[in-house]
Amino acid sequence: MRSSVAIPGGLDRPLRPCSYEVRLDSITGGSSVEAGVDELTSAGARMAERAVEEWEREHLHAGRDLPIAEASVDHHTDRRPTTAARHPARSRNRRVRPGSCLAMVRFVVCTTALALLAGPIAAQADVTAARRWFATLGYPAVGTVPVAEIATGAARISADGTPVATTVAGFVLRDDGASFSALLLDLAERTFQRTDRAAIPARRVGYVPLDLESLARERLDAAGPATGVAALELFVLSEACRTRGLTTPADDLADLAHRTFERARPADTGRALAELLARELAELERLRLIDAFGDPAQSATELRERADRWLRRFAGAPGSADVRGLRAGLERHLAPLPAPPVDASDDALARHLVAQLHTQHGSQWISWSAPDPFTDARGASSPAHRLVALGLPALPALADAWDDATPSRTVAASRERGPAVVRVGELARLVAEVIAGYPAASQAELLRVVDALRDRGPAAVFAEGAVGTGARGVRQAAKLAELRPAQAVAVLGRSLAAEPDGYWRGARIALLAGIDRDDARALIDARLASATDTRELTAAAAAAFGRAPDRALAAVRAALAARPGELTGPDRALLRFLAAHGGAADLDLLTARAPQLDRDELEALADRRATLDWFAVPAPFGGWLTLPCAGPPLDERGHAAARELVRAVLQHRDLATAPAVQRILDG
Repeated sequence: MRSSVAIPGGLDRPLRPCSYEVRLDSITGGSSVEAGVDELTSAGARMAERAVEEWEREHLHAGRDLPIAEASVDHHTDRRPTTAARHPARSRNRRVRPGSCLAMVRFVVCTTALALLAGPIAAQADVTAARRWFATLGYPAVGTVPVAEIATGAARISADGTPVATTVAGFVLRDDGASFSALLLDLAERTFQRTDRAAIPARRVGYVPLDLESLARERLDAAGPATGVAALELFVLSEACRTRGLTTPADDLADLAHRTFERARPADTGRALAELLARELAELERLRLIDAFGDPAQSATELRERADRWLRRFAGAPGSADVRGLRAGLERHLAPLPAPPVDASDDALARHLVAQLHTQHGSQWISWSAPDPFTDARGASSPAHRLVALGLPALPALADAWDDATPSRTVAASRERGPAVVRVGELARLVAEVIAGYPAASQAELLRVVDALRDRGPAAVFAEGAVGTGARGVRQAAKLAELRPAQAVAVLGRSLAAEPDGYWRGARIALLAGIDRDDARALIDARLASATDTRELTAAAAAAFGRAPDRALAAVRAALAARPGELTGPDRALLRFLAAHGGAADLDLLTARAPQLDRDELEALADRRATLDWFAVPAPFGGWLTLPCAGPPLDERGHAAARELVRAVLQHRDLATAPAVQRILDG
């Protein structure tokens, strides 16, 4: 008899549907009796074998002279010839001796029972295969460590307006008192720093033990989300139950995990549980590896270990090529940095710094935006800052690194590619853009900019570009302001009149606020008096507030009074400005409009701050220059106004609790 089963050991070879047949060719005249078992693995094969063995014992014991040696159990993925077809000489009809009818009845009953058991047997075998595969991955064992409800420190506002803690379930791996580490149900391992008893209850960090069986029953009874992560969490909880002897909830959770996968992606119906788990977990761990590149606390050696572990666990999974590329690029991170050149030329120094760009720890501006390489904690000593300080002589070396695919320690995300590790070539382009004031679209275009700057001079190139509209005009004007402030003011005056977009007019006003000249201040006052676009008006009010606070506030109050209906996003910026700089006389207006604010604006109001952070202006060393609009220190009257404002908002909106808001609510 033949039986075999494929246990998933990797992802590059998907499981194929298989079936088992119980063949008794001699009795059925050369035909086969199909047991009807689909996706049956070793457990089902053994049951089929036992059924045939029982049939054999019955007939042998009764003295029947039947050719039972020709009976077989075949596990196959494609149809193979029956025994009779393989041996034509044996296909002749044989006369069944008297008394064999009972044997035939028993055989039919046996095969019918096997068919009825096929579904449960196949499901159990599928779960068994998934468990065997999961045991090879090397995650921390959860069978002996305590399960707990973990308060993460994040908070949310409940339906009745009170802040409540956000909690997750997990397994506590280590606890040293001040901190503890836990493996969450999605297999993310995190370390938490405990808060003291004085912390706001909704923001405390800690855990309380849970009863595993009660947690399992709760998950089984709840209608959870149909996502791959939810299915993975159900399976991990199932494994915890199984290792502690809770067989029934373990099996029920594993079955629910499989059904949750199929609800999340109906196209995956019929796929093996191990394959679905592996695909989901491989993607989660790939994203965690990407996040680790952006974590300064992770060393290159630790990143290499994580990449190697991923490749061992998920070889052949989608994303393998990306992980292999990251792993290969880590060799550069592990190599010693070259010694700095002594008395070298500017070009040699630039190439030395470009060779260190893979160490740059940048970040991302906002969701789905370009990365910012200048947020490195090393500040002015980081390679990107030093290249900008070197200036135009660094551009040729940056152009040569245009296509460098070495992964850096900067992580960013875009709608096109999702979270990704930023390559050195991309960082080189961003640094070159700051130096040149020009976002070149190709290496050849950047080299043409280099030639123009060398042949015509930076001032001429920047003055020509500053009259343009949009982001490029603002960037070129910022570069011109560094070299020739008076010329920059004249160009900005012309470009303000020509710029069609209120956002970029506001950015030009923010740039004017950084130029300490009377003609720049006159332009700001003129725009404050004439601006109709609220983005431009807010920028002008913020720029003029330090010199003429009454005039700036009057312009903002008038603009809000002229907009009695629902405030749009740009209009709400006026409300933020008034909350930051207004007084008790503005409380009625603020509380009446407070329900129209969103979460970020609420936090800004609670802190009584307002900046032109929505106007991004390039600063000399990369980064971005925001125009601060600091008002008078917050006094008792200001605290009372802010408290009333926040309470008014919380009465109308389901808002996340920001730390600043909670501080005010708690007095």
